[in-house]
Amino acid sequence: MTNLKAFPSRPLAPAPEDLGDAGHELWRKLMEAYALGDEHGKAVLAIACRAADRAESCRLKVAKEGMTVKDRWRQIRPHPLLAVERAARQQMLQALRQLSLPLPTEGL
Repeated sequence: MTNLKAFPSRPLAPAPEDLGDAGHELWRKLMEAYALGDEHGKAVLAIACRAADRAESCRLKVAKEGMTVKDRWRQIRPHPLLAVERAARQQMLQALRQLSLPLPTEGL
């Protein structure tokens, strides 16, 4: 379990460079609210942020292409990225639970 303390004016640890917009936003919000100074906490948070990026990327693609696709027999099926988005969100929430952080409710 990560040691969490509120530090409103503490300098933020830099986010991993490979994070997208959703991941950076999650990193910023959680680093502003909690002291995640240990390496394990930062590593698990990075996993959660990358999963948030993956889920958001899938969400945008499905929003553009639609919730369903036609398979090779022209049958309507759920978009394959729906399962990827769901798995990414589960991974993000699991990582946040591992850190004993409150679960985000916005945008889920």
